[in-house]
Order: sequence, then C-alpha cells, then structure tokens
Amino acid sequence: MVKIIKIFLFFSLLAAIATAEAAKYKGEVFTLFSDARSLSMGETGVSYAQGINSIYWNPATLEFVNNGFSVGHSEYYEGLVRVEHFAMVRQKGFKDIPLGLMLNYIHSKPVELTSLENETLGVEEGNIKVTGSAAYSFVSLYLSGSFHITGNLMAGINLKFSRENLYSMKEIGVGVDAAFYTEQDLLSYGFVIRDIIFSPFKKDTGYESVYPSFWLGCSARLKRSRIVAEMEIHTDGKYEGAILSYRDFSGDVHIGMEYLLSRNISLRGGFSRGRITAGAGLNFSRFSVDYAIYPHTDLGLNHKITLTLWY
Repeated sequence: MVKIIKIFLFFSLLAAIATAEAAKYKGEVFTLFSDARSLSMGETGVSYAQGINSIYWNPATLEFVNNGFSVGHSEYYEGLVRVEHFAMVRQKGFKDIPLGLMLNYIHSKPVELTSLENETLGVEEGNIKVTGSAAYSFVSLYLSGSFHITGNLMAGINLKFSRENLYSMKEIGVGVDAAFYTEQDLLSYGFVIRDIIFSPFKKDTGYESVYPSFWLGCSARLKRSRIVAEMEIHTDGKYEGAILSYRDFSGDVHIGMEYLLSRNISLRGGFSRGRITAGAGLNFSRFSVDYAIYPHTDLGLNHKITLTLWY
C-alpha cells in the first residue's frame, strides 16, 4: 500500500508542475528516434547508461551496455506516420572499443494531392480533382563508439548519415555528435553536443545547416529508484514557449523518475517540454519490453513500444 501511495504522489506532483507545452524546435524529426524508456522518463538519457539506445542519447555510456539489440515501432496521426527503429551494441568492436549501430526509418502513407477543377468556384463538392499523391520518408544511420579519457571520465562519438524524401524534394545529411560521461558514488553526469557538423544537402536550394544543441544532466541512483534532471539548449533561435529563452538560445528542462516496483517491473514518469510522460517496463535476464505514453501538441496522444534482447 505504501508503494502505491508513493507512486500516486509522484504522478500527482508531475501533474501539478505541468504548464503550457513548449514550442517544438527545428529538426524535431530527430526526437522521434527516442526509445520507450527514455520517453516515459521525460525524454531523458544523457546522464545515465540508458541501454542499447545510449547510441542516441549518450554514446559515451556504451561501455556500460551489454551486447544486444533493440527494435521499436510507433505511430502518429492515427497511423499516418510510422517510425521503425533498430539498434545494436557490441562490446568487443574495433580494437576492443564498444561500438553501436542504430537505424531509424520514418515513413508516411501516401497523401492525395488535389486541385480545383474551376478556380472561380472555390472549394465545393464536385470541383476538386486528385492530381497525384505524395509520401514522406526519413532514414538515418548512427555509427557510435566510446572510450576512456581518464579515470571515470568517458567520451563518445556519433557519426550520423540521413536521407529525407518529401514528394520531389530530397536531402542528404552528415552529422557528428560528441558526448561525455562520468559517475561518482550514486551520481552520474552527462554532456552531449549534438550536430557539431550537420549540413543536409537540398537539391533546389543548396546547403542548409542544423545548428548545434547542448544536452547536460545529472542522475541519482537510490535504493529502488532513479531520479533524473536534464536540460537541452538550442542555438538556432529564440522560442517563446521554451523555459529558457535569450537571444538565439532556447532551452527546456527534462525530469524523469524510474521506480522498481518488483524484480521485473518498473514504473516510470517524467516531465518534458511542458508535458507529462509515463510508462512501464518488464525486465528479464535476456530481454525487456518498454512502453511509453506521451502527449504532443501536433501529434496528439502517442504510444511507443521498444523490445530489447541481450546475448
């Protein structure tokens, strides 16, 4: 009964601090790669060894991840947009450096393109004709590695490749992330610089750069739980909906908590960009299943499931 009361109070506290949802940032498509566990914990994962999906969150923590792979699937707009996810980690990679690989595929169902039969009549029944269809797809590949710098300080790197297609428009991108991680006693700290170099090629307009963003945070491990506080800082403009907004800098706070209800069951909750997130996980010796539910301004109420297998 005490456990249930603690869980209830935790989610009540999250509901109390939820205010207006923050505006979404440019390059929002990359946040769709998040796994279910991180999403349910307020989109956190920079300051602790998240698991296989540390490839995305903080590749410097790959040394603490067992060999394995994960697959994930999620849908938005009632199935109009779908996200497929695959990631794997191998501890004894090139020269014994832990290596990771992640592949993400975002795709949509074809949407009909229409025009008016008679421009003078306006939009009315019988005056609309179908001229074709268009679909969206985005493929990204992450290659990751981690290594010791000194003592408990770890470093990691992501090499990112992407291709985006929307109707007749195509873009190809290459990017680099740098990450750092350290831990001391029950606390761990992480810092990631995303998109140090990222220039997707646009067929018609030349090059368009994605500006760097900074993610930092701290995680505390307690007896049966984990509490996480992290912050993202963007440099591509001022966003009125952001908690921090000054000149070209905008930032948001992410808060997450994980509570081990039993040996195999974890309950999770969080706060991210002004919205509540929640979820749960089933953990066994060889596999785990994670589930997340979270709202989005444009995408409505969404669900995500991630399956991880260890070998």
